[in-house]
Amino acid sequence: MILHRGRRVVAALLLSVLLLTTACTPKAPGRFDQAQKESTQQKKGLAVAKNATQGSQFNKLFPNSGDGYQRVYTQEKKGFAVA
Repeated sequence: MILHRGRRVVAALLLSVLLLTTACTPKAPGRFDQAQKESTQQKKGLAVAKNATQGSQFNKLFPNSGDGYQRVYTQEKKGFAVA
């Protein structure tokens, strides 16, 4: 009975040490880490071309809601929605 409890304790300790050592090892850089670092260091909000048109200016070209039709707002990418 004592040996059975001792095995459980030793197994629990070994498992704890194993989890601790694997969790604390430094993570190897992934294959996209360098690209992520470069893209986050770039200035945000710059257009590709200097004379680029904002998407919201195109909304006036579409008809208003009515005659059984309605505008449906869609989100193409996270944090971006244009009517």
